[in-house]
Amino acid sequence: MSSISRTGRLIAVVILVAAVVFLIQQGQLMRAQKKDYLSRELRGRVEKLKVEAAAPSETPAVLVGRLQTLWEWVNAWALTGGKVPVDIPAGIATWFRLLRNAEPNIAAAQFRPISDQITRYTHEFKLLDETVDALGKLALSKPGPYRSGDYVTFDQTWTVGGLPMAEGGGLLLTVGRGSSPQVTDAAGDDFVTIRSSNPAARFEVEKDWGQWTGFITRQTLNFRLRGTSLKKGDTVTIRYGDTSKGSKGVKLQPASNDQVFFPIHLDMEGKGFPMTPPWPSVVVLGAAEIQYVNAVAPSVVRTGESFALAVRSEDRVKNPVQRDHARISGPAQQSTIEEHFRRQPGNERACRSEDRQAWGLSVSDPIR
Repeated sequence: MSSISRTGRLIAVVILVAAVVFLIQQGQLMRAQKKDYLSRELRGRVEKLKVEAAAPSETPAVLVGRLQTLWEWVNAWALTGGKVPVDIPAGIATWFRLLRNAEPNIAAAQFRPISDQITRYTHEFKLLDETVDALGKLALSKPGPYRSGDYVTFDQTWTVGGLPMAEGGGLLLTVGRGSSPQVTDAAGDDFVTIRSSNPAARFEVEKDWGQWTGFITRQTLNFRLRGTSLKKGDTVTIRYGDTSKGSKGVKLQPASNDQVFFPIHLDMEGKGFPMTPPWPSVVVLGAAEIQYVNAVAPSVVRTGESFALAVRSEDRVKNPVQRDHARISGPAQQSTIEEHFRRQPGNERACRSEDRQAWGLSVSDPIR
C-alpha cells in the first residue's frame, strides 16, 4: 500500500506541475496577445505579407493588396511611438495612385520598382516587429539650445541594440534639408568624423550600395563598416563640426526650430536595406539681435470694446527674439500698464496682451 501511495502522490505531483506549466504558458500567450499592437486580423495579413513580399510581383492587384497591408502595419507601428521612415507616407500614396490608375497596356515590368520598395519596407518592419530594441538608441551630446546661423560642434552617438550590424553594413547620413555633412574638406563647414568603441571597426566612405534615396532623402553620405561586426552595446560616434583640423563647425540653419534633426539611417545587414532609428533633435533659436518689431491690433474698435494686441520682436529672418522687458505707455489717468503686464521670461515666443477695461491685461504665451 505504501508503494502505491507513493506512486499516487508522485503522479499527483507530476499532474500538478504540468498544470502549473500549462497555466504559465497560457498566461504568457494571453499577455503576448494582449500586448500585440496589431489586431488579430491584421496580424494574420502581416505574417502573410512577411512571406509573400520577398517574391517580386508585377501584377497591380497583388501589389495593391500588399501595399494596403503594409500601410495599415506602418500606421499601427506609428501609434506605438515607433519611428516611421520619412519617405514612406508619400511613397505609398504615390504607388497606390500609379497602381490604381494603371492603363491595361502598361508594361508589367514598370511595376517592378514598386514591388522592390514593398519588399524593402516589409523587411524593415519585419525586423522591427520581431526584435526587441532592434535599432538601439541615438543620443546627442549637446541638444542645445543654439542660435540660428551659429557654428556648433556636437556628437551623435548610436548604441547598438537587439540587431547586430554585420560587416558591410553602414551608417547613412542625410545630406541637405538643413544638414550637409562632408568629409572632403577638414577645414570647411560641416566637416564630420566617425569612430567606434570597437577598436577593430573601421568605416570607409562609399557610394550608395542600395536604392535608398527618395522624395525626401535625396542624397546621403555613407560610412560602410569594415573589419568586424558590431554587437549589442557597441557604440558609433559621429562628430558634427569637428574643429580639430580647422573647421569652424556645423553652420546651423537660419530659421528657428525646436526640432532640428541630423538624420542617420542604418543598413544592419549590408544588403542595401537602410532602416530608420528614432532621431533625437536639437533646438535652434532665433538670433539675439532684434531687427524688427511688429505690432498687430485691430484698425478700428468701438469704445469699451475688448481687443487683442500682439507685439513680436524678430531677427533678420523673422525668428522671434526673446526680451524679458517691455515698455508700454497709456493714458495718464489710467493705472500704469506695468501694473497689469506680466512677461514670463525664458521662452522665445510671441507674447500676447489683451486690453479689456481700465488697462486690465491678460498675457498668454502660446506661439513660438
